[in-house]
Amino acid sequence: MSFAVAILLVAGQAALPAVEAGYDEISDARYADAIRTIEADPDFGNPAQLINLALAYARQGDEETARRLLRTALAREPVMLEASDGKWHDSRWMAWQALADLGPDDSSRVRTASR
Repeated sequence: MSFAVAILLVAGQAALPAVEAGYDEISDARYADAIRTIEADPDFGNPAQLINLALAYARQGDEETARRLLRTALAREPVMLEASDGKWHDSRWMAWQALADLGPDDSSRVRTASR
């Protein structure tokens, strides 16, 4: 996953207050701190937080939780988000990209023995 979200704006509307999306912690590779910071926000649940939380969980090896969070972000009203590279993207696009970065969900595949 290549995105870390810093700022949240509603497309075509006035800026919303900045939200705690764990950007600094993720930038410093402090993923457990990012998880605690994001989940501690009493207003937790906007796409920026969900995507960054998914990133932190994925970097810690919990891809199942990351996928669940990204699917939740996809269900939210889309907003424009600034990525760590300074480019702005639709939150749903970012969530889809992050899911693609994770690759196929192996938990849904049936495995059989060859011998």
